[in-house]
Amino acid sequence: GSGVGGHCLTKDPHLLVYGHRTYTENKYNSEILLESRKINDFMPEHMVELLEDALKVAGKHDNLKIALMGVAYKPDCDDTRNTPTSRIVHFLKNRYHSHNIEYIAHDPWVREKDYNLTELTSNFYEAVKDADVLIFATDHKQYYSIDLDELKENVKNSPIIIDGRNIFNKRTVESKGFIYRKVGEGSKIHS
Repeated sequence: GSGVGGHCLTKDPHLLVYGHRTYTENKYNSEILLESRKINDFMPEHMVELLEDALKVAGKHDNLKIALMGVAYKPDCDDTRNTPTSRIVHFLKNRYHSHNIEYIAHDPWVREKDYNLTELTSNFYEAVKDADVLIFATDHKQYYSIDLDELKENVKNSPIIIDGRNIFNKRTVESKGFIYRKVGEGSKIHS
């Protein structure tokens, strides 16, 4: 996925490893827990790598509108603690700071007072209107019922979908004219 968040999954593996190393005789190899955290910590950056590949295919570089779809750390809740979306925004702004990019986030559950990294709206069509890129970071139920034809009418030409939650069927999305990348398939850059 696009990464993990919340108040438990980001810290509990470290506490478990500490407890194991401190209070047991190291009977088990706990390194896999630390490796899993490294992988999950890398996923927001990987989402941006997938975007870089798709932007090359689309021939887009500047004057973009990027819609971040979902800012809660898990579906259908309003909790933004340690959300992967914040790290995605961080990587985007660091890599594309001079490219005149407009960022907007959509989340049907999160209130503006709980998220301040970009503009936030609960109105789906406000977020996607004239967007070049849609980054799906949270798998809210409403995203599974998106009408792709209607979506295509609202976004710009050569629209890009970066799917961090395996929401869409690749063939279906690409047949509608979207450039599609998802976690688990890598990017053309590294293959």
